[in-house]
Amino acid sequence: LPGESGVGRGCRNGPLTMNSPAPDFRLSPQGRTANLPEPSRATESPREYSASVEENERRLLLAEAAGQIGTWEWDPDVPAQLLSPELHRLFGTDPAGPDRYRTWAARVYRADWPRVQKQMDEARKSGNMEFEYRYEHPENGLRWLYCKGRRYPSDSRMFGIVQDITARKIDQQAAQRLAAIVEYS
Repeated sequence: LPGESGVGRGCRNGPLTMNSPAPDFRLSPQGRTANLPEPSRATESPREYSASVEENERRLLLAEAAGQIGTWEWDPDVPAQLLSPELHRLFGTDPAGPDRYRTWAARVYRADWPRVQKQMDEARKSGNMEFEYRYEHPENGLRWLYCKGRRYPSDSRMFGIVQDITARKIDQQAAQRLAAIVEYS
């Protein structure tokens, strides 16, 4: 049916699209949503609204953990970034720790670091990024990570995700080895 695409269904202020203004829902260091708008329904009490927000936060955290996806917000104009609790887990970083950026940068696989820097520099200009890189997790060893993000119009901040794609990369390498064995047999 027209208008039933499912995009933005259940949103209080109408459907969200990629051209919608950037919502100002920021995560606190504890992974809680900050800067929330006021309840928009006259029938919704602040308590009901707060409970709804908490339930949505819980669902988001569960979805991030299930998908091995962490979310981030980065403002290239100022040295500021906010990472979801799942992204801190994927990076093996302490949300309250000092020098989180340096810790992350030091763990990016050395051979991938110049390309990661180039992608981030290009993202500052274009407002879009999408790349894969290897990362030395302190407990889980070498991981493959996929990063994708974008800047909304008229906003300096970028928003995006990082996903652990190590299992997919291992499967791809195994398929390539098998194809090579079959080809030379």
